[in-house]
Amino acid sequence: MWWPTGFRAYTGHGGLRKHGDDISIVASDRPTISAAMFTRSLFAGPAVVLSRAHAAGRNLRAVTTLAQNANVATGRRGEENAAEVVRRVAGILGNPGNEVLIGSTGVIGRPLPMGAIRTHLDETANIGLAAFVAGPIETRASCSRPGVTSKTSSRKPAAAYAIVDRVRVRPQMYAHAAVQPQVVPRACRAHW
Repeated sequence: MWWPTGFRAYTGHGGLRKHGDDISIVASDRPTISAAMFTRSLFAGPAVVLSRAHAAGRNLRAVTTLAQNANVATGRRGEENAAEVVRRVAGILGNPGNEVLIGSTGVIGRPLPMGAIRTHLDETANIGLAAFVAGPIETRASCSRPGVTSKTSSRKPAAAYAIVDRVRVRPQMYAHAAVQPQVVPRACRAHW
C-alpha cells in the first residue's frame, strides 16, 4: 500500500508490548475534512470518548493507535492518560490536540504504562518529523503491526477518514493502520 503525498507515518515501541512496535501515528501535512465511526457500546473507553469529541470538528489531521492496552475501565486516570497521549502527539506534529484522534486496543482494565509512553514520545519529539516516513512510499509493512489485535471476532473496526485533494485516508484501528488512496465518489462528497 502506498501513502499519498502529504501524509506521514510513524511506528515505534512505546512499552505497551514486550517487543515490537505498539504505537503508530498517521498524519496529514495539511488540513483535512474528516469523519469517523465509533463503537455503539455503552462501555466505550476514554480513547473513544475523546475521539468522538475531536471528530465532531471534522478536521482531524492525525490518528494515533496504541496496541496491547485498551485503556478501558480505568476511570479518570484512563481519561487523563488518553488526553496526555493526544497532547504529546499533537506537540510532535505541531497541530492542535483537537485534530488528533486516538485509538487503543488490547487488555481491558489495565492503565496505560505512561512512564514508558512519555519516554518514547519525548524521544520521538526530540527527533521531530524526521522520525516519520513521508509518502508516497511503501510503508504498509511497518505501519500494519501496531494496531494488530488478538481479537478474532468479526466486529467491524473503528475507522476514521480524512479527505485531502479527493484522496480518502482510512487508518483502521483494530486491523491495521493503512492508508487506502482512492477517489471519493461524488455521492460521498455530498455528505462532507
